[in-house]
Amino acid sequence: QKKDKVFAFNSGKKRSTAVLHNANGSVRIYCKGASEWVLKDCTMLLDRFGNPTLLTEEKRAFIEKHIGAMASRALRTLVLAHKDYSKASELPANWMENPPDNTNLIFDCVVGIIDPLRSDVIDAVRTAQNAGVVVRMVTGDNVATASAIARQCGILTPDGLAIEGPNFRKMTPQELDAILPRIQVMARSSPDDKYLLVTRLNGHGIPATKEEWVEKFKDREGVTFENDRDKLLPGFRDEWEASRPEGGDVVGVTGDGTNDAPALKAADVGLSMGITGTKVAQGASDIVILDDKFSSIIRAISWGRAVFDNIRKFLQFQLTVNLVALLIVFIGSVAGFDPPLNAVQLLWVNLVMDTMGALALGTEAPTPELLQRKPYKRQASLISRPMWRNIVCQSTFQLVLLLILLFDGANLFGIEEGISCAKYSIKSSSLLWNPITSAQANSTYGTISCKSFNTFCKDEGYSCLKATRVLPTYNGVEVRKSLEDMTDYTEKCLTCSTKDYTHGTIIFNTFIFCQVFNEYTARKLGDDMNMFSGIAGNYIFLFVSIFTVFSQVFLVEVGGDALQTTPLTLIQWLITIGLGAGGLIVGALMRLIPIKDDPNSFFDHKQHSNYVVAGAAKSDDEVAALLHNDKVV
Repeated sequence: QKKDKVFAFNSGKKRSTAVLHNANGSVRIYCKGASEWVLKDCTMLLDRFGNPTLLTEEKRAFIEKHIGAMASRALRTLVLAHKDYSKASELPANWMENPPDNTNLIFDCVVGIIDPLRSDVIDAVRTAQNAGVVVRMVTGDNVATASAIARQCGILTPDGLAIEGPNFRKMTPQELDAILPRIQVMARSSPDDKYLLVTRLNGHGIPATKEEWVEKFKDREGVTFENDRDKLLPGFRDEWEASRPEGGDVVGVTGDGTNDAPALKAADVGLSMGITGTKVAQGASDIVILDDKFSSIIRAISWGRAVFDNIRKFLQFQLTVNLVALLIVFIGSVAGFDPPLNAVQLLWVNLVMDTMGALALGTEAPTPELLQRKPYKRQASLISRPMWRNIVCQSTFQLVLLLILLFDGANLFGIEEGISCAKYSIKSSSLLWNPITSAQANSTYGTISCKSFNTFCKDEGYSCLKATRVLPTYNGVEVRKSLEDMTDYTEKCLTCSTKDYTHGTIIFNTFIFCQVFNEYTARKLGDDMNMFSGIAGNYIFLFVSIFTVFSQVFLVEVGGDALQTTPLTLIQWLITIGLGAGGLIVGALMRLIPIKDDPNSFFDHKQHSNYVVAGAAKSDDEVAALLHNDKVV
């Protein structure tokens, strides 16, 4: 009827209420809610005949004992009660806004609700704890029920603490910090308790000035900044920073209700429920869990760590490429060589290093090992000690290899050093040279002309030009010289039609294949010797490797003057690829050097933790034990 009204759950009274007008003019108020809250407002109970009788202390104690026994078995208990008015005029004037449901109630019954844990919750909680994540539950249930549920799923351990919201709110920051690492369950929490807990952990929103503090506590009577700034939660910025020299903890929060929005905003990572979550909660969160499952949050943690490690892998790879490219070009220029890597080649190197490297190393999928290590601190260096070891070893190997090729590669491969000429064309000239004096001469003494080049070196290049041979003379005397020995012969007779970049191409090709194989060694940040584990499942990595190799072959074989490359022989290809593959051996050997991550880079869970605060219940008629419906992170 129009006069009837249903009141939603009231977090202050811990109950929901319905007002029903009967046909005879009487009014009955029904309410249900948290057992201890509703029971304390009951003064009567129904006997076995349905008649109201006095609720004596003995009967109250019996009911409370029964409630405790049910709660200890992980049953969420609700008390149902009612209250009668003989006529509607007896209702308070403001009953439409504030129903009279907290005095002189008649106890009807107590019910216990159980929702078995889902199969993945216990394993997921264990996985999170093994990953160094401290899972905490903040709920509206009473402490006995919350503790029983938390024990079932492994949240509450023998050395952990379960506290109640009212006691939590009365603590000073110093008192809370003394037990904070051990708190694993908070029961009977109010909507603000989760926010206070989050802000105390990570420092978000803690007042930093007197004005902010006064504004935050303006509704508290008898509270002054001078006397209470370090006595009220969440505390004051100076006091909070003094107690945490290394900064706050990393906090993730789950929630599904509108009241969870402040805590979701305050958290480092807010996770809302995609199925049961409100739009307000989803808007305030960073991640929406579409299936509302605990195991999905674990996957989110795994992917977060995978992304972090992939960034470090790419950084490890990129620093090696940058360092080697910079040093080889600098040393080559200072030593008087033609640039070992020219501008166009460096553009290709940059493409391999940035775009291709990012695609290859940035797409590595999570592995189970990621959830078997402690979380990093906020202040942990992005480049770890093992990463520096890998960068230095790979850079040293590549730089030494390229310097050998730069300074002695021509002799080792039997080629011309630097940029030479692979094929000359003859200029039209009637000039003659005397092989005996190597000087220009007239027709009487000159026996070597520009056309002599075709006689000795047709379609050949600088190697033939500088070769020593017997040259004809005007008087028949045997003279062993090269055409290059004739004064200004090259400048006046020859034009280089095809340049020879073989020396530079060998250096360039070796450098690129060093990076191709270094991508594989960069896949592992630590001491894992198997650099190919899981590679078959990373199709993008394999595609990048194949694309890089085929592109390199194309650029070397047809790059020509634009890229300053000369096609290599099969032997030269195999040798340069083999030299680059030496990085795999170096990658394995360098992992034998006993260098470990700095222990101070990780959280010590006795003092610091990555905290995940479970979503709080909003009413006792909802399933607040969020683990039962996978709403705990």
